[in-house]
Amino acid sequence: MPMGISCTVGLSSGLRQLSTTRRVGSRAHARSNMTEDCSHSYEICELLQVFDPSFVSEQGESINSEWVRRLRCVKPLAPLVNALVRDLHLYVPTTRGFTCNRSSVSDFTDSVLLWWRSHHSEVGAWAEAARIAFAFTPNSASAERTLSLLKNLFGDRHDSANADMIQASMMMRYNKREL
Repeated sequence: MPMGISCTVGLSSGLRQLSTTRRVGSRAHARSNMTEDCSHSYEICELLQVFDPSFVSEQGESINSEWVRRLRCVKPLAPLVNALVRDLHLYVPTTRGFTCNRSSVSDFTDSVLLWWRSHHSEVGAWAEAARIAFAFTPNSASAERTLSLLKNLFGDRHDSANADMIQASMMMRYNKREL
């Protein structure tokens, strides 16, 4: 099932795993299945934290060439990975001591964008890569489509339905198969 990037607001926000139970309300079950299916999207969100200078400031030495090479899984950034590895020694020291208010999306966004505006000429290829990363639009289109399909299949009875029956029905409907 194809999934869009569905990371939380703010690059440095923690991604939470949703708990799974055998017999649950349909929305919780659908969300837990989507969590399992979104591992690639979660990896991308984790990797994109490298464009938050406060995250890099906190992580320090753990942001290394190995971390940067993992950015190859983000297709628009893949052509820049070698240049990012080359310029890593310019970027990481520039972030030292940078902090921002993560509890306010507005403050966080303003602080990070201001940092990039002020330092773009000092960080080499990282400035171009940041422009690409900041152009990504997190969305939950696949999740919303799945929940809509779930409602169409089960209506108000979805809260008492067996999780296995929900999963099988959703997979068949999503893949346009009938019995």
